[in-house]
Amino acid sequence: MIDMILLSAMSFSHLHLHTEYSVLDGVCSPKEILTYAKECGQKSIAITDHGVMYGVPSFVREARDLGLKPLVGCEAYIYDDFEFHDRGRDTMKSNHITLLAMNKKGYSNLSKLITKAHLEGFYRNPRINLSWLAERNEGIIVLSGCIQGILSRAIIDGNLTHAENRVDWFKEIFGDRFFLEIMNHGIEEEDIISKQLIEYGKKKKIKVVATNDVHFLKKGDHVVQDLLLAIRSNQLIDDPTRFKAKWSNLHLATEAEMLKLFEGNEECVENTALVSDMIDDFSDIFSNAKPIFPVVQVPKAHNSSNDYLRHLAEEGLKKRYKGNIEEARLRLEKEMDVIEELGYPDYFLAVRDYVKYAKDNDIPVGPGRGSGAGCLVAYCLDITTIDPLKYGLIFERFLNKGRKSLPDIDMDFCTMGRDDVIKYIREKNGTKKVSQIITFNRLKGKLAFRDIARLSGIPEPRFSLVAKALSDGESLQEASENNIIKDIVNRDPDCEDALQKATLIENTIRNKGVHAAGLVISNENLSGLVPLAKGKNGEVVSQYEMGDLESMGLVKMDILGIRNLTFLNEAQKKIQANGHECNIYELNDKEHDKKTYRLLAKGHTDGVFQFESSTAVSLLKKIKPKSIEDLAVINALNRPGPLNSGLADSYVKRKLGKEKPTPPHPALKEVLKETLGVMVYQEQVMRIAQELSGYSLIEADDLRKAMGKKIESLMKTQKKRFIDGAKKVGKISKPEASKIFAQIEEFAQYGFPKSHSVAYSVIGFQCAFLKAHFPSFFHAAWLSSYAGNADKVGDCVSRLISWGKDVLPPDINTSQDLFSVNKENQIVYGLASIRNVGEAAASDIVSERKKGGDFLDLQDFVTRCQKIVNTRACETLAAAGAFDLFGLDRRHLQVVIKNIYKEVERLSRYKGQGSLFGEKTLVSIPPIADVDMSEVPSVSKLEFNALESFVTTSPISEKHDVLLGMGIKKLSNLKTGSKVDAIGYLSSCKIRKTYAGKRFAEGVIQDKGFRFPVFFYERFLDQIDSSHLADGTVVIRGRTRKGKDGQVNFYGEYIWPEGSGYHPQENLIDNQPLRESVVLDMHGLLKKENLSSLQDVLKTLKPGNVEIYIDFGDKKFRLKDKYDRSCKKILSNWKEKLEKK
Repeated sequence: MIDMILLSAMSFSHLHLHTEYSVLDGVCSPKEILTYAKECGQKSIAITDHGVMYGVPSFVREARDLGLKPLVGCEAYIYDDFEFHDRGRDTMKSNHITLLAMNKKGYSNLSKLITKAHLEGFYRNPRINLSWLAERNEGIIVLSGCIQGILSRAIIDGNLTHAENRVDWFKEIFGDRFFLEIMNHGIEEEDIISKQLIEYGKKKKIKVVATNDVHFLKKGDHVVQDLLLAIRSNQLIDDPTRFKAKWSNLHLATEAEMLKLFEGNEECVENTALVSDMIDDFSDIFSNAKPIFPVVQVPKAHNSSNDYLRHLAEEGLKKRYKGNIEEARLRLEKEMDVIEELGYPDYFLAVRDYVKYAKDNDIPVGPGRGSGAGCLVAYCLDITTIDPLKYGLIFERFLNKGRKSLPDIDMDFCTMGRDDVIKYIREKNGTKKVSQIITFNRLKGKLAFRDIARLSGIPEPRFSLVAKALSDGESLQEASENNIIKDIVNRDPDCEDALQKATLIENTIRNKGVHAAGLVISNENLSGLVPLAKGKNGEVVSQYEMGDLESMGLVKMDILGIRNLTFLNEAQKKIQANGHECNIYELNDKEHDKKTYRLLAKGHTDGVFQFESSTAVSLLKKIKPKSIEDLAVINALNRPGPLNSGLADSYVKRKLGKEKPTPPHPALKEVLKETLGVMVYQEQVMRIAQELSGYSLIEADDLRKAMGKKIESLMKTQKKRFIDGAKKVGKISKPEASKIFAQIEEFAQYGFPKSHSVAYSVIGFQCAFLKAHFPSFFHAAWLSSYAGNADKVGDCVSRLISWGKDVLPPDINTSQDLFSVNKENQIVYGLASIRNVGEAAASDIVSERKKGGDFLDLQDFVTRCQKIVNTRACETLAAAGAFDLFGLDRRHLQVVIKNIYKEVERLSRYKGQGSLFGEKTLVSIPPIADVDMSEVPSVSKLEFNALESFVTTSPISEKHDVLLGMGIKKLSNLKTGSKVDAIGYLSSCKIRKTYAGKRFAEGVIQDKGFRFPVFFYERFLDQIDSSHLADGTVVIRGRTRKGKDGQVNFYGEYIWPEGSGYHPQENLIDNQPLRESVVLDMHGLLKKENLSSLQDVLKTLKPGNVEIYIDFGDKKFRLKDKYDRSCKKILSNWKEKLEKK
């Protein structure tokens, strides 16, 4: 009776539990598990994911919020020996063992063990061995593990002597911190293991604990786990050979369930509470920790890092601001006070150190990005190069005394130099103190559906209809209400089933990645603070995500690679090497360069950072910028929010004098003066709050954050504060203040930071300056930045040729590995951008040429380069025209190159024996007349296949003159909006389907210097033989039309491939009336009341033949019904009223 009372009063703790961080095995997030555990009456609970500690911080945080005691652990993989041996696969296998941290020392040791497992012991899984475990045993509790445990496998194998020896070893090392672990999932082997372990426990006085191998919440959830296992193995769900989730009881069992499962051994359930009581609460290390900054060496002349930072800032101030510097000095003092009070001098010194290293070693560095550009201290330290006083950038947007998170100076480096900077940081601070940061990719709705559909065996063309109709940010639950998706799945039960299954796994972790820019630097070895692992490319990464690291006080540095910085630097180097003076990093004498702004005003911005899009080009042409400030405004306005809300249009009208620069309220006149009364920047929200309502800039930054986060309770408080302040400070009535607040609240949802805009615009201006003054060098560097991407290079080359720029074909004796500029200022094709060649081979060819001189002929090239260039690459070089200088026919070479390689190889075996007089033994090349070239493509097709563009040839030759005489147009003569028969080279044409399941074909039609996307919609596609869509010269009948992006598209109706004859009368569709349509652009207008109003309007329309498409930006829907032509005007008027409203 007393035993029963004791048992009923005890509190069972789950000590063996897997979350979704046991990737594609565990089902639930820490929050889901802990919430349910709380409901079940748990008071403490462990996390023990497979071989990793990914989820520990979030698990600890959620547990603490729910009032539960978190127990930190890991189900580690252990090698049953004291050292690793390589004696074949069987001996390399590892078992499982459950490890729990008792205290901070135990956590540190556990973190170090798991780190070592990943960095040194990885073989299929991250493994530790017995020696490592003994070395790091302090503060760690050991449970013997599951059915795959180190003792369990020995027992099942019948090796009881070995099992007992291991029990003795664990007891000797861990003492009362070692527990025998038993489970009961209805598996026969578990019963054998449990009996033997209980016997060991009695014999050796070791306590036994009962655990459940938790992988999901409730019984029956194993079906979800099984879907994840199918994704992990990449095998069909119904594949009988794959590993499946067989047991439905790996759930979060209640205490009552556990007592029933271990009836007769209830003390084993009770012992879990004993383990929990042995563990300290050390959750404080995961939050609100004091920042851990890297150690920066301070010169002896300075007493502290504060003193040294002040010295450097003062010196920089004198260099940056010559003459009157009082305003700058006051700002500097204010910033330094904040930096010192918050304890951040070491952070600034650390950033300065690696930025200085980059600049000293000729690694291009960006001007500064993000809110850090508003910091005068950073400007004086030469971390950033944007003057925050000149551009009115706010320090408090970056750092203030009320900011809880660490400062964040985002730094951009050229992509080629970024790794050098990271290497320097590792060497300077110590490799064990630096890590990149892990990220986790989740199964968002579209990806979850694709995975499940694919593994359900549904053909891709069928499930892609549903996938295309899913928006990227849309949940599957929301999507299931979409009428288009409903229509598709109603007709396809398999897709419906896949959609339902995908809903079960949505948002679960799928795999891990590495943060694009983040780097953690500490003043001590990281492995004792954070477990580490290896990324895909062997880089050391943290096992905790960025937010978790920052909560622990670890400092993140953003080190991002920017392609534009790379090609800007390469262009400048080549310009200087050719005797021209050029330094784009010094803008003082260039900032108002008229030639640069003329280029920008014309919209000639291909390759210009941030200003390439059609919307940016449109704004540039309308606004005609004359300063960096103008560019910054354009950059901020060129976002979906300002474009769709009408802000961009309003600013343009004001800039052109077509609209008065009236602010939303007279009180905002000064704040919005620089942007003509239009809210453009996030910082203006802060200024408005400061000027109208008496906010400090610290409070104003809190307002900006609150608006961004949309927290209702916080917004109510801020609204009251704003209105009360406006009444007191700005003498503005409550209704007027409420109206202003509503306006800035709406704007804050999409306002762009001025600091970002200015920084991006500086890089954009640098690109435009080089393009305006040194176009050939700019374009060569621009093309080189796409080396390895033949499609993109081909597109860019076609554009250059259409602009009248000289682009010379590859030449084996003059081409460099990348695009270059010759003495005649012509662009020469780079060898690395030829298909099948590659950057390594291209570089080796150039090196060989520098070492041994120009190649004398093809035989000389093959002799010297046969080990670095295979026959396939050589054939492509020939097709591209690289051997034209030797007077060889490109088609002829496609047939004989393999024989030349064989002959050269044969001759090399008899080197020195070929001639008594030392003459060169020539390889005999069969004459063209003796070679069958009937299967070899035309020269133009060979060139296109090698370069993805036409550089020296055209697919239109003299033989096509007859067609041109019949009225067929070249692509160079196309006019927008006309219906024509045009001749060109069709490529990359693929048949796809719309959201509604309609077939269409999409490809490219081009000629030398001209390239247009081409589309064939279903009613035309049905009249065309699919073989006619193959790559080749064709005549297409169709219409040209400009798309929203400004790109001219060709909409085909009929096609005649070369060789089939041109018979225009075959196109029977020509006599049919063209289908009319109207596209209703609903960007930024997607609200329930607007859609309801649209439905009312549609009810008033008359039936007819006009199709209506509703464009929401990310997708376009066609309405089922058709209407008469009057619908165009009615819908246009309705939308105009809606926008005014």
